[in-house]
Amino acid sequence: MRKLLAIFFGMAMVMGFMASPAAAQSVVGFDWDGDNAVDATGCLDPVCCVGNPQTVGVYYTGGDAALFGVTVDVCVNTAELVIVGGVAGITNYDTANGGTWDPAFSSKTDLGGGCYQIAVGDLACQAGPDIKVADIVVECTGTVATPSTITSTPVAYIEGAACPGAPVAGAAGQIDVTICLCPCFTDSDADGILNDGNYSCTQDDNPCTGGQTANCDDNCLYTPNPDQSDADSDSVGDLCDNCPFENNTTQTDTDSDTVGDACDNCPDDVNSYQEDTDSDGTGNVCDVCTDTDMDGYGNPGFPPNTCEQDNCPSTPNGSGAGTCVQTSGFIVYATNSALLDSCTDNGTCGAGETCQMEQGDINLNGIGDACECYADCDNNTKVDIFDLLIMKNEYNRTDCAVIPCDADLNDDGKADIFDLLIMKNQYNRTGCPVQ
Repeated sequence: MRKLLAIFFGMAMVMGFMASPAAAQSVVGFDWDGDNAVDATGCLDPVCCVGNPQTVGVYYTGGDAALFGVTVDVCVNTAELVIVGGVAGITNYDTANGGTWDPAFSSKTDLGGGCYQIAVGDLACQAGPDIKVADIVVECTGTVATPSTITSTPVAYIEGAACPGAPVAGAAGQIDVTICLCPCFTDSDADGILNDGNYSCTQDDNPCTGGQTANCDDNCLYTPNPDQSDADSDSVGDLCDNCPFENNTTQTDTDSDTVGDACDNCPDDVNSYQEDTDSDGTGNVCDVCTDTDMDGYGNPGFPPNTCEQDNCPSTPNGSGAGTCVQTSGFIVYATNSALLDSCTDNGTCGAGETCQMEQGDINLNGIGDACECYADCDNNTKVDIFDLLIMKNEYNRTDCAVIPCDADLNDDGKADIFDLLIMKNQYNRTGCPVQ
């Protein structure tokens, strides 16, 4: 009778065991650093991994009951990895809840193609949700792969008879693990900051900024910058930022001249050196009127200019700005030979002076009256002692109309007191136009 009851009871347990639904499981993460704990992020470095096998622990959720007799297939589905150390069974579980492991109930079978079947043995009742199913020891072939997604199929477990609740039937499942390869341990510029310093399998998703140098990605991948300085806080390091003082995260550079559009003074024209002769904020190569004296007339020698050419590029003599001058005979000369007084009308000049504007050129030699140095006798762009010596040597000549005199400054055919007065007014002038 006792034997019949035992058989009946055992059959009832098996029937209940088989009838109960399976509980689905899923992958929760990986142990990349070998500390037997699930890591939030991580990856395998395709450079360091070559010839250097690395162990990756694969975890899945274990529910709130024990594992008992489940069969799990673990696969490494990527052509860039090879399994070199095989796969071990469960090596970690929720010890805080008193779980114990009986290795006699575990085994593994090589299924080929990077897949192994793990037969999970008897775990005592425990409530830990994260169970390491396997340790996969892999080595990279050297080919860098695109970071890929971890996928899994349902995995069932069987609850042991010693655990609370009715026994649950389980079926074999498979965890397909696509392990990403990424440059998280690579430091391309050898500055001590990793390309993927936050181990996310994606470079540049968390660049260092604000003085940060840890748990962030190198903000200049190929330019050494250990301090990761980023003055404009655009997540691009100063040493590789094409606009280090203008926030421009996209680093757009339309003309490809290494200067970003955000700070380029000619964003559509190549000008790496950013020359701006008249300091108006527009570069020479695209400025339609390079005008250093800001009188509305352009300096000669700048092909993009569409404004009229200035006959006194460094001395204002346009419609809005002029220079105070005096006359001597037929000659107009600057009143103050060292400091050319700027003006807007005659009322802003001194006694006996007029405001020379609109490119006046009384002798029609192409050099504006406002800047012409009649006293530069030797034509060396300045009025100095050598010009005074020429005046001394030619003074009182009256045959200049026949034999030209350098000292005949007012072109009246003689070198006299009026020429000496011009010399006196223009003495020490520098920057004179070449005649």
